[in-house]
Amino acid sequence: MPLQTFLNLGEKRRQEILNASYEEFALYTYSTASLSNIIKKLDLAKGSFYRYFPSKKELYLYLLRHATEQRLKNTNDILKSENKSLYEKLVENFAMKIRFDLQYPVISGFLYNVMLEKNNSELGNIEKLMRQEIDVLIKEILEIHIRKGEIGKETDVDILSYTIMQVQIGIYDYVETKYNLDFRKNIMEKKPIFSVPDNEIMDIVKAFAGILQNGFLNSI
Repeated sequence: MPLQTFLNLGEKRRQEILNASYEEFALYTYSTASLSNIIKKLDLAKGSFYRYFPSKKELYLYLLRHATEQRLKNTNDILKSENKSLYEKLVENFAMKIRFDLQYPVISGFLYNVMLEKNNSELGNIEKLMRQEIDVLIKEILEIHIRKGEIGKETDVDILSYTIMQVQIGIYDYVETKYNLDFRKNIMEKKPIFSVPDNEIMDIVKAFAGILQNGFLNSI
């Protein structure tokens, strides 16, 4: 976690440090990302940086917490609403995340890379831990819709939760393949991750959510 020296910085300087750090970890794996690159971009002495974060790992974990909080803003209100169908929630949730990615491509690139980190000797299986946290949230939402009768009580919630998670990840892979996108190149060039019209993105989101809907809702 950050040291008090970092927290005492002005908002502008804190954001500069976060931006440089996000970019490095969005472009490289945890093992290949370099604190020296971050320090060079910020025009800092190496010793000065360690007054902000005691280690590369502490910086990374702080970025992960910060990025997750930013991406989940307003999401809980949508997902835990009693007044929306699960299909509506899935569409809104998928679309909200994609719009976040368009607005904050470097943060999105970082989170995308985190999901590829498995069994790092320093971090452990951080991808698995992230999936477990997401799984808890999805299951809370599914329970709402089981109570409402939208989802059959016999449904295997573990499998359904896993499927929803995989679909969310799969949307990115699908868009990357369909439109021949290069996420890493776009991040390096400071472009949006998706250069795809919003109406086409929404059509894709609705199509994926529709496949889920047709597979598990009691009535359509």
